[in-house]
Amino acid sequence: MDYLDLVAAKPPQKAALITEQHTYTYGELTELARRRRSEVHGGRCVHFIKKSTAAEQLTEFIALAGTDWVPVLAPQEADIEQLRNIVPPLEACMGAMTSGTTGAAKVLFRTYESWAGFFDEQNRVFGITADSCMFAQGSLAFTGNLNLYMGALHAGAAIAAADKFRPRLWQDMIIANNCDVVYLIPAKLRLLARSARKQMPGVKSIIAGSQGFDKNDMKQVKRVIPNAELTLYYGASELNYITYIKDSEMTDDRTLTGRPFNGVGIEIRGGEIYIDTAYHVIGKKCPCTLGDCGSIDSSGMLHFLGRRDD
Repeated sequence: MDYLDLVAAKPPQKAALITEQHTYTYGELTELARRRRSEVHGGRCVHFIKKSTAAEQLTEFIALAGTDWVPVLAPQEADIEQLRNIVPPLEACMGAMTSGTTGAAKVLFRTYESWAGFFDEQNRVFGITADSCMFAQGSLAFTGNLNLYMGALHAGAAIAAADKFRPRLWQDMIIANNCDVVYLIPAKLRLLARSARKQMPGVKSIIAGSQGFDKNDMKQVKRVIPNAELTLYYGASELNYITYIKDSEMTDDRTLTGRPFNGVGIEIRGGEIYIDTAYHVIGKKCPCTLGDCGSIDSSGMLHFLGRRDD
């Protein structure tokens, strides 16, 4: 299996990707990716994708993942010259760019199973099913976007994707496409709530992560998205998803990040968070720490207390 097989297995007439310009069905996405894959020739290498729209990025990624051109989605402004000669591991189907803890750009490689093997669990927690339409915004060079896209396609869901940074457009797309799931980082979620002109009662699930979010933030969001359950996750590029918390469990404590996902183990050693998961990047040995500090309370909930190196 690879991501092209995953997409090709879905009903071909069903909507897969809805953009501001066009609705791509699973069949159309499959055909575009197959056509692009037929152009892959030559030896094994890293292929950096610097397309400007989510549709172009997604098509290119699906086409190349599983070939000798191992795809890495890169931000438009990223300097990739020093990374072009990297030889990807044989088992890698994709790579992800990250600045890591040092600020120096690097590429982390993944097998297909290290993401696809976790899709059922993350979709369970986030409320994504074959009947869902998930709204998301921004480049797939942000690994969180790419992962949630592929998880939604695994479920057979539709994705309404906004390329433009325009909160009122986001609301229009959510309403027009009957989106029942919204995925935005907290800063964008706050912008959506502040700029909303009407309520969005059809949204049932909100997914947020990568930044702090608390009960007061949630109240502002619930004012315009009243019927949704919000799930806040804590994760890392190297290790995938680690913990999650539902809005009903949130307090005024911004350090609270919730319980581990099924299949993920956490413990505290010397004040640092150690994670044990099978869904890590190639070369990472678990249990491991990323230098994040934390504690586990009496309910088994993780509190994130910052980085060891500040």
